[in-house]
Amino acid sequence: MRLGRYPTPASLPWAWLAAVVVTLGAASATGSSASRDVLSSGNTSIMCIFARSSATAPRYSLWNGSSWGANTALPWSAANTPLSVAARACPTRNEVLFGLIDSDKQIRGATFNGTAWTSSTVMTTDAARKDERSFDIAYEALSGRGMLAYWSQTAGHFAYRLWNGSTWSAEVLMTGSGADHSHYVTLTSNPATDEIILLCQDHNTGIRLLARVWDGTSWSNWAVLETGMPDLKYESFAAAWERDSGRALVVYAKSGQNQPRYRTWNGAWSGELLLPTIGDVPRWFRLESEPGSNRIFMLAGDAGDDVESNVWDGSAWGSNVQLSNNTDASDQRRFDIILEPGSNRPICMYRVKNKNYPVFRVWSSSAWGPETNGPNINRKPVYISLCSGSGSNEVFAGVQDDKGKLHMIRWNGSTWSSATSIETSLSGGRFPMALVGVSPTGVKRRIVSWTEVEPN
Repeated sequence: MRLGRYPTPASLPWAWLAAVVVTLGAASATGSSASRDVLSSGNTSIMCIFARSSATAPRYSLWNGSSWGANTALPWSAANTPLSVAARACPTRNEVLFGLIDSDKQIRGATFNGTAWTSSTVMTTDAARKDERSFDIAYEALSGRGMLAYWSQTAGHFAYRLWNGSTWSAEVLMTGSGADHSHYVTLTSNPATDEIILLCQDHNTGIRLLARVWDGTSWSNWAVLETGMPDLKYESFAAAWERDSGRALVVYAKSGQNQPRYRTWNGAWSGELLLPTIGDVPRWFRLESEPGSNRIFMLAGDAGDDVESNVWDGSAWGSNVQLSNNTDASDQRRFDIILEPGSNRPICMYRVKNKNYPVFRVWSSSAWGPETNGPNINRKPVYISLCSGSGSNEVFAGVQDDKGKLHMIRWNGSTWSSATSIETSLSGGRFPMALVGVSPTGVKRRIVSWTEVEPN
C-alpha cells in the first residue's frame, strides 16, 4: 500500500471521500482519495475590523479590489467602547466570525455573511480584564463550525460557545483548570482536521500557560506548559501546526530567561525544550506554517525592544537572527509575519525607532533579505497586522500609528502601495484592529490525499 499527500492552503475545507482508479502501466490500482473544495481567488475581498476610541460600535472597511470602502459602524446595541478585536474567515462558507472585549469587560460576538452583519451576542458580562484579550475565535477546518473561547469571571472558569452557521450554543464551562483569571487566550486551528489548540495565560499564584486540544467533539485534559511566565501584559506564547505531519508546535517565554521554550503535540505533549537565546526575555511571538512542509517561521519581540527570527524545520531550530535591535518599545506587538499566497514566500514587517514608516524584509531561499523602508505614514508605527490577499503574492498590512490613525497598505509581490488612512482614532486596546479575507466567489475540487492499492 502506498500513501500520498497533496499540500493545500490552511483555509480550505475538506469536501468528500471517493473511490478512484489509478493506471500503473498495464495494470490498474484501486483505492480511495480525499478531496476538498478549493475557494477560487480573484474577487475575494479583505475586511479590516477595528475599534474606534470613545465609540460604542466597532467599525469596518472592505477592500473592493482597487480601494478601501466606507468606514462603517456595525449594527451594535451596546453602551461601552470596544478595545481589542479578533476575526476569522470561515473555511466552508462566505462568513466572518468576529469578537471583541469592551471597556466594561464584556465579550461579544457577531458574524458577517458577505453582505450583512448579525446583531451582537454577549458571551460574558465580566471577563475580569479589559486591556488585554482574554478571548479568541477559530473555525473547525472540516466542519466549518466556529468557536469563541474566553475567560468568564462570573463563572470563575474558562468557557466556550460554538457557532453552527446560524446560532450560538449555550455557554459551556471548562472546569478543572485551577485558574483565577486570564489576560490572554488564543485558539489555533489545524488546517486539515477539526482540532483546535487552546492556550490560556493564567493568573493565579503565579503566571501559568495552560493548554487543551479540541478534537471536534471533546477536549483533552488541561496541561500546564509553564508555571513562571513573564509579565501578564504580554502575549508571550503562540501555536502553529506542521502542515505535513499534522503535529502542533507551541513556543512560549519563561520569566527571566532569554531562551524561548517549546513543546510539540501529537496526541500528547512533549517535554519542555529550549530554543537558541534571543538576547532578552521574550514578550510577543508570531508563528507562520509553510504549506507542504513541516517548516514554521517564528518572530519574537523581546524586553530589549528587539525583533528576533528563527525557523523550525520539523525536528530542530536554526540559528537565531536579529532583524531589529530597536523598535523603541515593546508594550504592543510591533511586528508581524505572513506567507504570500501562491509563492508561500515569507514577508515580515516591523517598527524601527525614529522612523515614520514601517520596514520590511522578504525571505530569499534560506535567509531574510535586507531591511527595506515601507511607505511613509508620517507617524511612528505602534501596532502591525498582516493578512494574505486573493491575488498571487498579494499581502495587506494594517498599521496603527502613535496618534491612533489606522493606515492600510498593499503588497503586490514586489512593492508596497502608498498608505491609505481609514480611521483617525483607534481605541487603546492591545489588538485594536484585525484583517481577514472574505467573499469567496466560487469553488473547485482538488484531490489532497489518496491511498492506492496495487493488484497482485
